[in-house]
Parts: sequence; C-alpha cells; structure tokens
Amino acid sequence: MVLWVFGYGSLIWNLGFDFDDKILGFIKGYNRTFNLACIDHRGTTEHPARTCTLETDGEATTRPYAMVQAYKEKVYPKNKVCLVHANPHLLPLLPSQVNKMEL
Repeated sequence: MVLWVFGYGSLIWNLGFDFDDKILGFIKGYNRTFNLACIDHRGTTEHPARTCTLETDGEATTRPYAMVQAYKEKVYPKNKVCLVHANPHLLPLLPSQVNKMEL
C-alpha cells in the first residue's frame, strides 16, 4: 500500500524513514498555525514549545510543503512517532507547478 505523507517542519528536513519519492504539494481549506503547546517531544511543562498544526480555514491554500511517498511497511514503528495529537484525514493533493524536490 502506498502512503503519501503531508509534511512540514521536521518532516521536510528530517524524515526518519526511507521514502520512494518527494514532491511539493498544496492542500486547500487548511492553514498552518503555531498554536499547539507541546511538552511530549519539545519544551517542558513550565515552558511548552510552540509547534505547528493544520486547522480548517475555509478556502485557504497552504504554502507548498513536502509530500513524501512511503510504503506503509517501511514507515518507522509507532513508538518512534508522536501521535498524541494526530488526527489523520484523507485530503486531495494538489501538486505544485514545480513537481520534484531536490533533496
């Protein structure tokens, strides 16, 4: 099974798993915001780190971010992924004009 992962932040520069392809893409109706207080893998209880999240925002279009193609079987184990705030959605990918990313 092929899995496309929408990535921003560390998913662009430090994936942590092997992938087969990487392109730029957009998604509509979502905006990236720094409004998630994180203490599980950044920051502390006293000083939580601000991390990004995607929120619905009408007709907003995200800036281009990496889309990586990985086979589900190759993705690293769940105990190495922060899924505390994960809320997976299936969204249509809109490829960028510049299709391939240089790594």
